[in-house]
This record gives sequence, structure tokens and C-alpha cells, in this order.
Amino acid sequence: MKQSGKNQKGVSYCRVLGYFAFFLTVFCIILIIIYNADCAVVGRQYSEKIQANLTAITGNIDTQMQIVRNLGSDFFLEPDIIMYLKPEKDETLSVRAEQWRIIRKISREEALVAPLVSSVFVFISHDNHILTGDGHYDVDYFFKDMYRYADYPEQFWMSSFKKGSLRMILPPTVMKTRKNSGAVIPVVTTDRISGNVAIHVCNIAVKTLEDMFVAEPSFNGLRFVVFDSKRNVILDTNHSTGSVYAAVGNSKNIIFRQQSSCLDWTVCAVVSRDAFRQVVTENLILVFQMVFAALLCGVGMTFLFSFRIYKPVQKQYLAQEEKNSRDYIWHSVQLLLHGFQSSDVCHVSGMMQKYYQFSGSFFLCCDILLDYHLQFYQDYEGENLAEKQKELASRLYRAAVKFSSCYILDLQNGLYSCIFNLDAPVDEKTAADFFRAGHIFPENDQKLFSIIIGIGTVCDSLDKIAVSHKHALLAVQHRVTQQDYEVINFRDIPVSDRVLFSFYDQKEILKNIYCGNESVLTDCISRILDINLKRGISEENMQELYRQIMMVGQRCLDEKGYPVDTMKTFQSVRDVILQQEMDNPFDIKKKVLLNFFVEIQSIVYIPQELTEAIRSTAVRAQKYIDMNFNKPLCLEIVAEALQITPKYLSRIFKTAFGENFTGYTSRIRIEKAKILLATTNEHINDIALDVGMESRATFLRVFRKMAGISPSEYRLFAHSSETENTVDE
Repeated sequence: MKQSGKNQKGVSYCRVLGYFAFFLTVFCIILIIIYNADCAVVGRQYSEKIQANLTAITGNIDTQMQIVRNLGSDFFLEPDIIMYLKPEKDETLSVRAEQWRIIRKISREEALVAPLVSSVFVFISHDNHILTGDGHYDVDYFFKDMYRYADYPEQFWMSSFKKGSLRMILPPTVMKTRKNSGAVIPVVTTDRISGNVAIHVCNIAVKTLEDMFVAEPSFNGLRFVVFDSKRNVILDTNHSTGSVYAAVGNSKNIIFRQQSSCLDWTVCAVVSRDAFRQVVTENLILVFQMVFAALLCGVGMTFLFSFRIYKPVQKQYLAQEEKNSRDYIWHSVQLLLHGFQSSDVCHVSGMMQKYYQFSGSFFLCCDILLDYHLQFYQDYEGENLAEKQKELASRLYRAAVKFSSCYILDLQNGLYSCIFNLDAPVDEKTAADFFRAGHIFPENDQKLFSIIIGIGTVCDSLDKIAVSHKHALLAVQHRVTQQDYEVINFRDIPVSDRVLFSFYDQKEILKNIYCGNESVLTDCISRILDINLKRGISEENMQELYRQIMMVGQRCLDEKGYPVDTMKTFQSVRDVILQQEMDNPFDIKKKVLLNFFVEIQSIVYIPQELTEAIRSTAVRAQKYIDMNFNKPLCLEIVAEALQITPKYLSRIFKTAFGENFTGYTSRIRIEKAKILLATTNEHINDIALDVGMESRATFLRVFRKMAGISPSEYRLFAHSSETENTVDE
């Protein structure tokens, strides 16, 4: 019996062992099948992910490079560039005085495409000076001390570009500056201006391109390489793993390629097969671990795994997506505030609804100016100053959001624009009362700066926020007291306090001073004074207008180093205009001010040698334009009427009046159009024809360029001002 019992236990043991071995074998076979199937699936998924990311990165590079390439082409189409970019030997005094426009254009290009483009410069082939966003530089000093290229010396830039209308991307090189050095890719655009070859160079920072690849890595150990059509290496994200050509040609590596759509570049992603296989294997092992963990610990371990692995990755991705979206909102809103219309306003509104709870249909812009005292700059310097300004912006947002959902935009040092989203078109007085109800910042901070808050007007769409912003700025500028905390509502500003003296008017006065035409200068100042007088602005604001106009003239004297108190007319200005009693008639003040500017012009302007015949011909051309502005006008037509050549007419017109033929003709037509817009209800297309401009698109473009606003906005502003004057009366 004992023996039988032992045999039965042995049989049972063997049977259990057999069952276990059978199920273990089946389980292992299933695991092997799953492993092989998952290897193919996971490998394909990783390949698709790498290729998709490579395609996205290449598309991003194409977009950025296309913008950079278009900068050069668009640069040479600007009228200011065509007019004032000349060799040093051809520069006149008036041309040199206007070359700040080129420097400003270059500076704006650098700001527009930063940080992709580290620097931009422009020069004329075989010329002795170079223009950058910082000013004029001598060629030798520029290429030896400021921007020293390892592979492109000064001789290369001076002699390699002899043809106009050339666009090319040079191979990367190392460029050393005073502050640092780094690899750059020069993008060169040439064009022919007045018979000279002009070269426009954008230096693309290779480090910025590399950051595009490293920003969102989809695979550890992935190496990105960019080749041009000649197999030259443009970019390599990993400089420490051996030769690029050896890596690409090695059969042990997997190569993913994407051809650029607008450049002769090939973007490659390189990963070793062993690393790829290891990643796939590790992924599958992780899956098996999850299976065993599920068998051992069930749902608890699965949840723990998801929490430890998936959540951080998702959080990082969402954080990056949110950062990119907020940056996009910042750029879009800044453009909208400056009057640039965008086709994707609905998209921007949707993003602001997601991140800033903008669910209403109405918007209100309020501008907050922090007028920093000297103590503020003494307490906060360098990095502490930037951190303090960020802290102030954060506090401002926390205070403003109590009124309604809002977005804060830092426009410049101390000036913030707060855009409120409203569910209903509330009265602007409600917003003004909110800010007046309590201070935004603690009392300790308010000792360091004064706060001026301007309340704009409510608009019914985000693409109209520029109007509200302009009204808010006007309210800020209308500060009438020196209180440390002041709230000004645009609606509360009387029409008589809205002085019309724009930045364009200041530039026109400066231009007329330097061109030397006394009648044009006095007519310009008289027009500004008469317009404000007819609008019925108060005597105090008229006095402020006198001071602002005088400051423009004093600026010219300061640039020449000429003391204003040594002028013959300064005593009259001080007695008639600057006195506090302000009891002199308008005509007397106007005459004194005009004499003041005539004397400034005689000091600043250096006249050119002109014969009476030349001056007489230029005046005849000017009168012909004034009488025939509503007809087709061009250099050939006017020259034929005066029986001279177009080239000769262009030269003497610019010399005599300091303004080219086209600019003067456009200005006369726009001034006539302003009168028709303000006094008639004629259609804009008909007004364009009445002033001699057959193309509506050309009329709109020239009007916005000279007036700063569109014809429709000008008509609305003119009619609203007339209505407000009527109500006040």
C-alpha cells in the first residue's frame, strides 16, 4: 500500500509537472509570436514617427528660410532703399541725411527674424562703407573688427558679386564678433540700384537651426544632418560622433531623408540599427514587464506605470504646446494692436479663449504707463530690473483679471496694454471706475513710479482692437495732473483737448527744414496750426502744441550743436509764446513761430549751387503738378510739357525741393483726397479717380503710408470729430 501510494504521488507529480511544462511552452510560444509581431509593429511606428518629425522640421526650416530669402528681395523694392542706398561718391547731403531710413529698415528686419538671423548688413559693391542696424561702418573696420568670417574675407565680399538679381546661400562658416563667435550661414541677395550692385546679407545662426532639431527629440541618439546639392554639410547636430559622410554611408545605420521643398537641401536623420533595435527591444521588454506586472500586481501596477512614464511625457508636451501657443498669441496681438490685419483672427480668438478664458464678443483696450522715478532705477539694475518688471506685469494681470478676462502685453519699458474680453458692450466708465476704486500695486511700489491708466473704447471684434488701443494711448498722453495715480477715460477727453500733431507731421517739418525751401516749411507749420485752431482746441492745449513744434526745431539745433538761446528770434519766442500769461493773439504767435523756424532753416540747411533757370524750371513743374493732379502724371508727361528730359526733371525737382517727383505727386493727391473724404460722401473708388489714381489698391496703399490710417478710418475720424464739435457747440 505504501509503495502504491508513492507511485501514485509520483504519477501525480509528473502529471502536474507536465501540465506546467505544457502551459509554460505554450506561453513561451505565444510570447515569441507576440515579440516578433510587436518588433515589426513598434519598429514601423518608430520609423513613421521619426519620418513625420523630420518632415515637420524640414517644413519649419523651409518656412523660416523662405522668410529670410524674401527679406533681401523685399528690401530692394522699398522706395527708401532705391532712393537713398548709393555709393559714397554719389551721396549728396540730402541723401546722407535720409539714410537713417535704411538703418531703421535693417534694424526692423533683424527684430522680425530674430533669433534665426543674428545680423543683417547691406553695402554697395566696391564701396567703402557698410550699413547695419546700428549705423554706418567702414569696410576694413567692419570685416576685420566687427564681423570676421573664417572663410569669407573682405576681398570675397568686395569682388565676388558682380551681377544683380542674385539669390544664393553660402556654405556655413565661423563668424567672430566682438562679443562671441559661432557658425553662420550667409544668405546673399543682390540687386542693381542706379547702375550699382547692392548686396544684402543675412547671417543665419547655425545654433538656432540646430535648436529646431533638438527642441522636440523623438528618439535618443538621433543625429540630424543637412546637406546641400553639392553634398556640403550645412548642419550637424552631433559634432562628436565621427565623420558625417561615414555615418551616412555606413550600412549599420538607418537613414531617414527628407528633401527641402524650396532649397537644394537634403535633411537626414541618422540612427544606428543597433540603437534602433535596442529601443524597439526595450520597448517590448517594457510591454512584457507590464504583462507580468499585470499578472502579479494587476491594475495597481499598471496605473503606477502609467503615472510614472506617460504623465510626465504628456505634461512636458502640453507645456511646450502651451508655450508655443502663448508666443503665437503674443506676436498676433502685437500685430493687431499696430493695425496689421490678420487672416487668422478667428484662430487667435480661439487660442485666447483656451488659455485666457476669452468667451465674450466685445473687447476693450486699456494702456497702463508706469512712469518710473529715479529711485526705481537706483534700486533695480540689470537682471533685477527685468525681474522686477516681470513681477509688476504679473501683479497687473492679477489685479486686472478681477474686472474681466484679460491679456497683458508689454509694449515697451513701462508701458503695458491690457485687452479685456467682455460679454456685453459695457460703458467704458465702468472700467475707469474699476481702476479708480483701488490701487493696483502696493504702496511701497507706488513710491517708485507714477501710474497713468488710459481707457480706450469698446469694439465688437478683435481685429478692431487697434482703434481702441489708439484711443487708450491718446488718453495716456492727455495727462493733465502730476498725480502718482491717474485714470483717464478717452470718452471724457473734450474734443478741444485732442491735439492733432502726429509723428508724421514732425518728420515732415524736419524734412522741410533740411531741404531748404522756406515757403514749404512755413506752409507745413501753418497748416498744422490752422487745423488745430479750426478744431477749437483750448488755449492751454494750443500752447502745448507750440511747445511741441518748437521742440522739433530745437532738436535740429541740438544735432548741429547750435545753442538755441543765441538765435535772433529766440527772445521773441520767449516773450510771445513761452510766457505764462498767453495773452498774445494767435496770428502774432504764429508769425513768431514761423520766423523762428525760418532762422533754424538758415542755420541748418546748407544750400546747393542752383541757377535761377534751374529753380524756375522746378517751380514750373511743381505748379503743373498742383494744377493737373487729377490727371495721369508721370515724369515723361510733365517733362514733355516743360520741354525737358525726364531724367533732368527728376534731378532738379529733388535738388530744389528735397522730395522726389513721385513723393510730391502722391502727397498732393492724398491731401486732396483727405478733403473729399471729410467733406463729401463720395465712394472711395470715385475719390481715387478724382485725384488721378486709377488703381484702388495703389490709392489705399499710398494713403495708409502717408496718413497712417485707411481712407475709411480717416473719413470716420473726420466725421466723428465734426459731430463732437457740433455737440460741444
